[in-house]
Amino acid sequence: MGPHTIYQHRAQFFYNNDELYAHSLIRAIFTEEHLLPL
Repeated sequence: MGPHTIYQHRAQFFYNNDELYAHSLIRAIFTEEHLLPL
């Protein structure tokens, strides 16, 4: 495996983590809004 392939793999890995983090953040925000008294 060349350095370019490893770099692409790491970039994809971090991109996937960012996507998961964004989904978790959105879910947490929505959950907090639902738990707040209206």
